[in-house]
Amino acid sequence: MGRSDSADDRLTSLLARHWTRVGDIRIRLEEAGFSSGHWPTWDELQKVKVRSKSSLMNGHDSIIPDNLSASAWFTSPGGLIEPLVTAAVDRLAEQLMQAGFLPSDKVLNGFSYHFTPAGLLFHHALIKIGAQVLPIGPQQTQQAADFASRAGATAFVGIATHLRLVMEQMDALPKELKRPTIRLALAGAEPFAQGIRQEMLQRWGIQCLDFYGTAESGIVAMGCDQQLGLHLHHDVMHEVLDPNTGERNPDGMTGEFVMTLEAQELPLLRFGTGDLVHLEHGRCSCGQTSPRLHVLGRVDDSARVKGMLLHANQLKEFAKRLTDLAACNLTVTRTDSKDKISVRWRGQTGCAPISEQRLATAFKEACLLRADEWIQDESLENACFVLSDARQHTQDEINHLVQISKVTNQVGHT
Repeated sequence: MGRSDSADDRLTSLLARHWTRVGDIRIRLEEAGFSSGHWPTWDELQKVKVRSKSSLMNGHDSIIPDNLSASAWFTSPGGLIEPLVTAAVDRLAEQLMQAGFLPSDKVLNGFSYHFTPAGLLFHHALIKIGAQVLPIGPQQTQQAADFASRAGATAFVGIATHLRLVMEQMDALPKELKRPTIRLALAGAEPFAQGIRQEMLQRWGIQCLDFYGTAESGIVAMGCDQQLGLHLHHDVMHEVLDPNTGERNPDGMTGEFVMTLEAQELPLLRFGTGDLVHLEHGRCSCGQTSPRLHVLGRVDDSARVKGMLLHANQLKEFAKRLTDLAACNLTVTRTDSKDKISVRWRGQTGCAPISEQRLATAFKEACLLRADEWIQDESLENACFVLSDARQHTQDEINHLVQISKVTNQVGHT
């Protein structure tokens, strides 16, 4: 974020509140030469080490406050156990109303309620604004379509590809079951979906907005009907860092998105998201003046796929569950607007062949996703665990990114 009159005060308040509660915050401040009562200014905060998601996965540090009692707990990529954040619920409720959700809405919640926080996060935020929740989860699209029609659903939250499948199933319902339905959707957590959102507006008249967030922060940016970027919430103290040097970039430059964010259950201090972004400043044609976030890709060995963050470290966790697995190479591709996960694997020499069922079960447990294809490959090097994102933007998506970012050389990072 740019320097503002309140930036130092907001930072001091966060640090003073959590200095004794969160060991990771205290340790990093002390390493940078700061102590209780000698807090860094916003400019001096650059001396404090960024805490990346991948470093948390290594299990060396914790950002969870001591002796925390939360209303719910979840697991995020890498096996981290993290709490539901009350401030994230409140922030999302505010964003839902800004996006046009109404207390009279009946909202299909297409996020999972199991293990990951999105389902329950949206559920509580929707209840907070007075809306009714129809919890369909991310699967069983035929049943979801029938339920949505019978219940009179008027809105949706979830993933764009899932909503399209539900709408196609609704089109196939008998005429007597069809009724006026979904007008508004928040369909995020999925890269490369801009074309699908446009398709849903053209085919079904659904205004489909994108959003951005992480398991740790909740939703921190929301799109508007102008589709000129995602409006960053005022709670977020943000930086855009050069991925190579770690230095703060001037406004308008591409870099890694780093957040500092107050929360009772999970305060974030210089949390490195691993997302490559461009922040656009100035008034949006919708009237909002907050910075607009454009997510262009990843800066680390991970990928957002099927609405989940998949990290290379999870492949090592996958291997731990199969002691006879010697190596695997995961590749994400996209065909006809659908993500596909292909896994090449090799078993340990001298071991019996590993069944696809064992592979699939261990992969689902470690990565919280299903692989679409398993290919045995004896050419893989031993102890090689690689994640590759081979998806490509369509030309329309490339043109959209160039237009909104105004920096043509950013597209190559996606």
